[in-house]
Amino acid sequence: MKNLTTKVKTENFTSKQLADFEKRITGEKQKIYYPWERKSIYRVIKQDKDGYFINYKNERLKVIPELNFLDEVRGIMALHGRR
Repeated sequence: MKNLTTKVKTENFTSKQLADFEKRITGEKQKIYYPWERKSIYRVIKQDKDGYFINYKNERLKVIPELNFLDEVRGIMALHGRR
């Protein structure tokens, strides 16, 4: 299983995984997991030229898909901005 706590670029995911990820986040509120706070909060995911992100405490945080052992998207995780 991949270590999801490190920064992962979306280029590392297959097209099927990215298509599933894009289908799940089409402008609706999604449950985002914040590993450094050990909690989940609902946020709207936005997309720009750099990828997917959310606004959290007036900061831009990148988000990546969380994968299960079958490499299916099981959730969305925010990456800490200072790491």
